Amino acid sequence: KPADGLTSNSLEKPVPQESQNHRAPKNLGDILIEKGHVTQDQIEDAIKVQNAKLGSILVAQGAASKEAVKEAIDIQMQQGAKIDETIRVSLRKLDALLRLVGELSIQHSIVSNANKQGTLTNNKTHEAITLASKFIQDLQSEAMSLRMQPVDGLLRRLDRIARDVARTQTKQVRVIVAGENVEMDKTVLEKMKDPLVHIMRNAVDHGIETDSERNLAGKSPIATIHIEAVQTAANVCITIRDDGRGLNTERIRQKAISKGLISPNQNLSSDDIHNLIFLPGFSTADQVTDVSGRGVGMDVVISAVKALNGHVDIESEFGKGTTFSINLPSTLSVLDAIIVNVNNASYALPIADIKEVVDMSSVKIETTGSTSRMVSLRGKVVPVEDLSAFLACNNNGPKPSPTVAIVTSSGKSEIALLVDQIIGQQSIVVRPVEKALDEIPGFSGATILASGDPAMIIQLSQIIKSQQRKAS
Repeated sequence: KPADGLTSNSLEKPVPQESQNHRAPKNLGDILIEKGHVTQDQIEDAIKVQNAKLGSILVAQGAASKEAVKEAIDIQMQQGAKIDETIRVSLRKLDALLRLVGELSIQHSIVSNANKQGTLTNNKTHEAITLASKFIQDLQSEAMSLRMQPVDGLLRRLDRIARDVARTQTKQVRVIVAGENVEMDKTVLEKMKDPLVHIMRNAVDHGIETDSERNLAGKSPIATIHIEAVQTAANVCITIRDDGRGLNTERIRQKAISKGLISPNQNLSSDDIHNLIFLPGFSTADQVTDVSGRGVGMDVVISAVKALNGHVDIESEFGKGTTFSINLPSTLSVLDAIIVNVNNASYALPIADIKEVVDMSSVKIETTGSTSRMVSLRGKVVPVEDLSAFLACNNNGPKPSPTVAIVTSSGKSEIALLVDQIIGQQSIVVRPVEKALDEIPGFSGATILASGDPAMIIQLSQIIKSQQRKAS
């Protein structure tokens, strides 16, 4: 096991020649021996008594220092990062990809020949360029589909987890699964496995009552948990819904007060109290078990979802049940976006996060209090803010009066963000940014626009949270 253990055989077997390019990382013991920190005999002695990680045993025995073990683990991790991951792809997808490459090659030849002949303006060349653009879009779609995997395996795993936890707690649970054919990016799928398992374990442990409690509440002794995946234009929503006891807002509030997370006189809505369960270390479990009270709270879920630019919504009614809705991007690399101008700088806003675009010349902004601004949209009052206020960007020249607002929502909260201009719509390729920029709230990456200029991608969910903190 790379970081946990080592066998004597692994020290003797040479690495096969055919696997030199993509070999597995060396065992920790091999690295320590090569660096001269320990001997072969010391490794063998550690293996005989191994009941913890190998590095810990060697440090405890005085055979190696903590620094030496840490250095070896760093080397091991660097080697492990070089291993190629694989994915199973259907032959049909590969055939479609090769067909599009062939079609694109034909159109390229036509345009290239027209360039040599000086006939780039004729109808045939225009037709070739139009077809090439279409084939490039189709090629992009097909290439993205290679990374897509059905969620069937994940949903079935959640089904098994629910049954296993229920069995250990002598509860009766019926699990209904839907949406098995929905597909997601393999990376998104892999990163969401553990958080979704955590939600499912909590649903059975905290949410589902015992048989006697369900009988007293007039419920069927067999609880029902629905697991469903739904595909939208750019997102996948995974819903876990149970008919259990629901979230006890008063108990959550008192627990948060006792931990010093909120003050006793702080006025919070039900949604705000529900979201307290996402705070690090928060748990309502009275005692530690294999499922609860281990210090691993729902913060692991919200952290994983945020890292994927998704969001979680909770709906709960005490005594009736709880619903967790996890909205995730179906892919991480390409998305459709609206390009806007704010203070003479361009930004990309994912279309999936935009509820509507409003022409502000046709509506009236009302001022409430000293600074708050509101606008009525179809009878609903929505707060209005300048997007530039959240971006903390400098004005790079004369600033026009905002005439357009982007309306975005998160759960039941909405906000209209004023922008200077909408430049257009574009399918953008998401690029990671440097670590220093990645830590700036409100941005989820960068991209290159059709003009060739770079632009930051705005994470609108963070904007709403900033507005909520400001309002409170």
